[in-house]
Amino acid sequence: PMCDVDIIKLVTPDPTVWHNEMPTQVTAVIKNNGILPVDGPVNVHLQVYKEEAQPLVNYKCWDMESCIVSGMWETISWDDGPSFDTWAWTEKRSHSATHSWHSQPDAISNYEGDARDSLILSNNSNGIDIPAADEYGKPTYAVYLNFSQFVDGEGYGEDGVDYGMVYLRYNNGSAWSKWYKAGGPYFNSDGEWEDIGIDITNISGHNIIGMPIQVNWTWISDSTLNREGWYIDDVCIKIQYGNPQPLVYQEYKYVYDLEQNESKEITFPLNFTPDPETWYFFEIYSDLQCCQDGADCYGDVDGPKDNEGVWADDERTGYKYWDPYNGVNHSLYFGDVCDAGILSITADDRVELDHEVGYVDIPITVVVENTGTLAKEIPVTVSAQHKILETPLNDDVESGDIGYATGDFGAAGENLWHIDDFDYVSPTHAWHWMDGTHHYGAGQEGYIFPPQDNINWNDYVGTGKPFDEVIKMKWNLAKGSGEDDTDVAVPIMLIGNTVNFFLRASQHLNGTSPWTDVSMTDLLQGYIDEKGVDNIVEVAKWYVEADGKTWPDDFHGFGIGTTVEAFGDTVGLSTGTWSGIIIDDWKAVSAYPGAEVWSETNTTELLQPGENATLKYTWHATEYCDYILTAEVELGCDVVESNNEKSTMTRIYEVLYNNTYEAMDFEDNTCGGTDNWHLVNECSLCPDNQFWWDGNDDTGLYEPNANDALYIDHTFNMTGADAVYLNFSQYYAIEEDYDYGYVEVSNDSGEHWFILGFKSEGRTGLATEDSQPAWEDTSYLLEVGSILYSEYTNGGFAIPSTFFTDSMQFRFRFYSDESEQWKGWYIDDVNITLQNSTGTYYLFEDDMEDTASTMENWTHSRMCFGNHRHNESIFGDGTNAPWLWNGEAKNWPVMGLNKVFAWPGNGGSWDPDAYDFVTFEDNAGDGTYELGNGEKWFWWNS
Repeated sequence: PMCDVDIIKLVTPDPTVWHNEMPTQVTAVIKNNGILPVDGPVNVHLQVYKEEAQPLVNYKCWDMESCIVSGMWETISWDDGPSFDTWAWTEKRSHSATHSWHSQPDAISNYEGDARDSLILSNNSNGIDIPAADEYGKPTYAVYLNFSQFVDGEGYGEDGVDYGMVYLRYNNGSAWSKWYKAGGPYFNSDGEWEDIGIDITNISGHNIIGMPIQVNWTWISDSTLNREGWYIDDVCIKIQYGNPQPLVYQEYKYVYDLEQNESKEITFPLNFTPDPETWYFFEIYSDLQCCQDGADCYGDVDGPKDNEGVWADDERTGYKYWDPYNGVNHSLYFGDVCDAGILSITADDRVELDHEVGYVDIPITVVVENTGTLAKEIPVTVSAQHKILETPLNDDVESGDIGYATGDFGAAGENLWHIDDFDYVSPTHAWHWMDGTHHYGAGQEGYIFPPQDNINWNDYVGTGKPFDEVIKMKWNLAKGSGEDDTDVAVPIMLIGNTVNFFLRASQHLNGTSPWTDVSMTDLLQGYIDEKGVDNIVEVAKWYVEADGKTWPDDFHGFGIGTTVEAFGDTVGLSTGTWSGIIIDDWKAVSAYPGAEVWSETNTTELLQPGENATLKYTWHATEYCDYILTAEVELGCDVVESNNEKSTMTRIYEVLYNNTYEAMDFEDNTCGGTDNWHLVNECSLCPDNQFWWDGNDDTGLYEPNANDALYIDHTFNMTGADAVYLNFSQYYAIEEDYDYGYVEVSNDSGEHWFILGFKSEGRTGLATEDSQPAWEDTSYLLEVGSILYSEYTNGGFAIPSTFFTDSMQFRFRFYSDESEQWKGWYIDDVNITLQNSTGTYYLFEDDMEDTASTMENWTHSRMCFGNHRHNESIFGDGTNAPWLWNGEAKNWPVMGLNKVFAWPGNGGSWDPDAYDFVTFEDNAGDGTYELGNGEKWFWWNS
């Protein structure tokens, strides 16, 4: 901006430490962030506010006893059930007195399957007016929705399957807005009534003060395993009036003559005696009318005065405060404080567990500090939890441009971003920022954004859930002697229709780098620290609202931009074999703790303020898994929660190996076990839909250590097929990355199976305000060139022309580990079609509604595991010593080319050359196969 003067730092009193006594002065740093010099005067204000809770006043309340008047409450059934199958006024349960609202009529013990039913606080479509001030003129600054609920639904972790959501909409005077999420999902209150309070002052960036609102409680369910549902009682809208915090002291001073980027310290006297044991907000901001005299007068971009900023919540006290864009506002406490913080937790990131021993001891070290002003013994608990991984974005650039936004603002006017196979990580393509000569020139200022509008950004705001975007990148950029001749790649955000480059506090990618994992969190860490937020999504929200935009509607994601470091067009690099940027495997990830499997608490000796201590722990671990290890302060009087926890990750794994071997015989005794595939009905008054499910009716979950196969009990003749389609509907709630549903095909009557695809995700059927839980229609195409693979080895092959036989079979196989169980995998509406030169043929169809027919069409069983470990003396052309081989003698058909890492025959290193393929070739013409290309050593997935 031309003119921008800001207070950038509070020096004294130091906001990062506690203060036993009140200081006698306040010192801050003022900086000219604009382009033009500032003559002055700049009026700088110091304002001290006492932090105290303002009372919540009951504005409108409904106890469901005498206020069920016509038009106040509206019930709607959005699903396909009968119109009466929706919310009902009931005496079955209540929080106070005798009545409440229930998600279904009293005649129905359990809610309907595939329900989507709404209870709306409507007031005859007029809504409930939220006043801008009370009757005495005190302004409204906070609005809360409170209600009591009893809920018996279904969910896993933080994800609901049968659950309730709270939505809110407002009327701006011309029309009702869309419904915005205010709370939920709610699916289990542990058999008790519980009180819910939601701050609805700002819903998705929209301030509802002074406008009518409506509130919507919507119950959503899937088809099966339905329960008692949702009860709502004692609804109340509460309001806080008056100034959030009272002003108790203020001063101001003038500052003159600030050059561009110049900073100065300014000091105020502090003639003020605070109350003991009390929190205060210290706000300092600049008030600049013009940065130059005369006709060319440019007003401060952030002001003047204290007009621009956002309301924020102090994480330590919960009080609201004003955070000015042209200043700082810090919360300080004066008095003795009890507080401690975790400095570090360390453990080996990979630990091998020998299955013959059955356990492994994992040493864990924690360093904790007394960060308060009182001497304390500090208890610290270390826990181990399963690592839950969400990947709302995962693109390996093999499906082409799936909706990326790319472009260039530079003088050259050429968008260099394109997909190519010049270089890549996996499997054969990546995004390239370079021209046809594999270089980039001067005058470029490019950008690239993956499609991210399907990410629910609010899941990562104020929830404690981490979020990051990790990109595999390789670059070679011009590097000069300064900012004007050094090209960089930097993080960018798409806010509205504007591409925002983040250079000031970000990490810059410059020079040359081989393939590396680039973390958006690492790039934006300076902004995370500066704004005092938890993750990059909260940084994005800050800037969206600072730009006057609507969160999250106007935020469209993170990206990578190219610029000269001083900001502007690149200088270019035309020498060398290549220059530019290559991007592959763009992922959005959120890793957070799941079920706890172990914990232990140790306590330090007495620590004086500022002292730290090291605590040792040993976890006796028995399960293979990825874990999050968390150290947490357990000090009852602790004041600041933000420094109470730190985490690290560890993986417990096993490597199977044999230094020697001996002949062993095992009988296959795994066949004949009971599997859990069976037909189930939807839950409704008139069930008309049934489907296959692998689960336990008593628990509503799949079994641990499942490996159950559901077979289509037919063998199909597909000789001469050009294309085969396997189509089906599926519904699932599966522990991601640990439990799997596999779709498999065999071309030899079930002797060998190949994986078409698999499912290992939290759930499908995600409902919105516009839809109810839905099954996912899935289609797999088998044709020459389609890839069949194994998820365990990550190896695959292209289907050859000889793959289709007269002995084709299909199955659905569900696998689970021994730990966490979810709802499972449902299969319905299966059909198979074949296409060849003469037409399209329908080979199989079953909607599972005719039970007798379905039982004839399907069979199911627990998988059989044979042990094939034996000595083999005729395998390959090795020495006369027998090989140890876990397999069976079989002929391998040539499956086509498959890239491998090969060791050249003349020595060297592992070479993942994109053009170095190893093939099996029948060189002798006798049906035996040799490695092509003369390679002597090789590795591949099989």
